[in-house]
Amino acid sequence: MFACIGALLLVFAGKSYLWWVNWVNLENVEISSATISVRDMGVGSPAVIIIIGMATENNDYHSLQKTISQHTRVLSYDRPGLGVSGQNSEPRTFDIFAKDLDELLQVKGIPPPYILVGHSMGGLFIRYYADLHPESTAGLVFLDTSHESWFQYIRETWSADDQRNYFDFWDDNNPTYIGVRREEKSAFEENFNMVRGLKIDKDMPVVVFTGGRHHHFRRDAQDFEADRQKWIDLHESLLVGVKNAKHTVNLELDHWLHYQIPDDIASEIAKIVESENKATQ
Repeated sequence: MFACIGALLLVFAGKSYLWWVNWVNLENVEISSATISVRDMGVGSPAVIIIIGMATENNDYHSLQKTISQHTRVLSYDRPGLGVSGQNSEPRTFDIFAKDLDELLQVKGIPPPYILVGHSMGGLFIRYYADLHPESTAGLVFLDTSHESWFQYIRETWSADDQRNYFDFWDDNNPTYIGVRREEKSAFEENFNMVRGLKIDKDMPVVVFTGGRHHHFRRDAQDFEADRQKWIDLHESLLVGVKNAKHTVNLELDHWLHYQIPDDIASEIAKIVESENKATQ
């Protein structure tokens, strides 16, 4: 009995410790639209800005942020209504996200340029933001980014049954997400259209990380391989014409690869930081 009680206490203590670790370094920052929950770590420039994926929280990126902070200053934040950030009634579109980020960086006093790191939907947004502010962007790092042509590929190549099963998740009546999370999901295709046709500047340092075990792929072995290859090809298409680009594909990684290879990601970011600092000396 005492052994069981001890084991339970250890589990509870472990979970409490993880909860505490995830909440350290958080601060509330007031911008005009909401109170934003921010984690600001490390010192140096250019600063790294982590853009979280759809319906996620900056706590999900804490281990990555901690690793990057060994090389430079790095900031992550929860969009309004996510994590412990305050709610607002603004649309969940990239133009609004960009306005909020502009104001957040100004209030925090973090000067440009920035290295933008985007996971999943965050990868779409960093393309939008870099196109909006090319002079303020020192590099782009994509973590298994979404791509605006993915839905089109599904509609053109998948069977009707497979499409129905896939898009059921994206239906507004699907209860998987509620509140702001559902609003972000509902705005996904509108945000696709906001980056469609955008090209990354040819001189921009760009790193793309692609995983091979995506939960959005079909389960049949042949179909899975076709979907995975399309995912890789779409990521590769981002680098067309870019002179300083690196694409790392690891078929053993899943969509949440920032949990799996934080050191590799931080190492590539450190190279961009070093190159930018040499260029400005």
